[in-house]
Amino acid sequence: MPIVDIELLRDKTSATLEEDLPQRIADGLGDVFQTQPAQTWVKIHHHQRVDYAENHSILPFEISPVMVKVLKSTIPEGEALKEEARRVAETVAAICSCPVSNVHVLYEPEAAGRIAFGGVLRT
Repeated sequence: MPIVDIELLRDKTSATLEEDLPQRIADGLGDVFQTQPAQTWVKIHHHQRVDYAENHSILPFEISPVMVKVLKSTIPEGEALKEEARRVAETVAAICSCPVSNVHVLYEPEAAGRIAFGGVLRT
């Protein structure tokens, strides 16, 4: 049930995304999470460079951060979480054609007991 929100920073000339980008990321992350078909959901949001800043710094044009938020029923612990986060970053970087160092992964709190699909609470 992973739900993944991805925020891409693009300049005006590359603001249009390839149509299949969400599908390629969903497929890649489905492999990382080892989910069945239609069980990893990906939403992509893109922002122009003027919508992003870092304090007391000017972001070099060649750097385009990719923010990845992951919501799962349960989150792995310890080394398993480190490995999964690494694989998420590498997968997204490869598909988005950016350095893995530009991909930042945030795990949301576990969703079990606080998310409902079709009004049915998942525990």
